[in-house]
Amino acid sequence: MIKTTQLENFRMYNLRNDPKQTTDVASENPEIFESMKRKMMQLHQEIVHEAIDWREFSWQEE
Repeated sequence: MIKTTQLENFRMYNLRNDPKQTTDVASENPEIFESMKRKMMQLHQEIVHEAIDWREFSWQEE
């Protein structure tokens, strides 16, 4: 459910040099990593805010 998802376990990979995503480079690029993480969390919050909470949705037959 979108409304209940939490973001965790962030990692950053250089897909050009490491397409199999074996080496987390977040600690080598902390400023870029934190910037990307903030943007991802902000986008996630926007999506959660706009999403329908299906737990509260009821199907009504006409």
